[in-house]
Amino acid sequence: MKEGREYKKLGEVCDVQNGFAFNSKLFGSEPIGMPLIRIRDIKRGFSETYTSESCGEEFIVSNGDCLIGMDGDFNVGIWKGGTALLNQRVCKLVPSDKVSLKFLYYYIPERLNEINSKTVFTTVKHLSSKQIKEIGVPDISLSEQKRIVSYLDSTFAKIEAVAKNAEESLNQAKALFQSALAKMMEPKEGWEEKNLVEELKLKSGEYLPSKEHAGGSIPVYGGNGITGHHNESNLDGEHIIIGRVGALCGNVHLTNGKIWVTDNAFVATGLDETWDKKFLMYELTSIDLNKYATKAVQPVISNKSLREVSLYKPSLDVQNDITKTLENVENNISSLSSNLSRTLTVCAALKQSILRQTFE
Repeated sequence: MKEGREYKKLGEVCDVQNGFAFNSKLFGSEPIGMPLIRIRDIKRGFSETYTSESCGEEFIVSNGDCLIGMDGDFNVGIWKGGTALLNQRVCKLVPSDKVSLKFLYYYIPERLNEINSKTVFTTVKHLSSKQIKEIGVPDISLSEQKRIVSYLDSTFAKIEAVAKNAEESLNQAKALFQSALAKMMEPKEGWEEKNLVEELKLKSGEYLPSKEHAGGSIPVYGGNGITGHHNESNLDGEHIIIGRVGALCGNVHLTNGKIWVTDNAFVATGLDETWDKKFLMYELTSIDLNKYATKAVQPVISNKSLREVSLYKPSLDVQNDITKTLENVENNISSLSSNLSRTLTVCAALKQSILRQTFE
């Protein structure tokens, strides 16, 4: 708080409307009744939970309302998910004509962080409406509040544009890779047609339940990719691994080094020197083996389900050229992904710095 500035308690300029204790037994995922706002919905701005239970009008939330989660991290959000219901442990700020709601949205999070850092808890931290009402709010004119909001809106929009540009560049690179992958893997004249199960000779790994993962440095490959780490390996060197069981079965990985492959994944064996393994990994990825899974209790691909699938094999030189091209695109994606991660971190830190300079 700035020295010499006068403050009022939040409760003097704003009502805090607590949520209603809806019956959780009446919650559903089907859009019957009205959406119900729970703590997890505050930051994302929409709800996938519905209830037909009735309540008073004071528990109805509209777009633009400012909400606070009263458990966990005490998140603050502006609601944008349409008319919905206010569940317990979520509160809504109802400002008087002396305070800007958007001003409170920008100002309150750091004050809640201060409460959060001082809150003693066992499993989940809890916030009371009394604590919210006791928050000191700068006693400045409504016009000054609006000026601050306008400045922050404009500045944050520029920061968010930087993050959005970085995200769009990454998405464009990913789309380019998928397009290049599909185009380059189209069979051309002179490519040999091979039967997948005859060419690859798919062999299951060894049983290793997750409870027996020893947590070492060796990746464990299962039906959905890497599922954990172990302190022993059952395979070493360069190998193509294909998920056999699970929602993501058919995923393809090229490994190099010590790994453990469970019986929920295949190892491609019997490959000769006429195959570039990375090219083959790309080709298998382009086929989308998941669509050949049998739909049992959980999806499964097998030698039987893949027996009609063909591979197309160009000369080794062509394989190498295609691999280099796709690797370059993937390297660009990796670079853009790292850049996006750094950009998001910098943007978040910059926002926090601007808020501190504005309010402290």
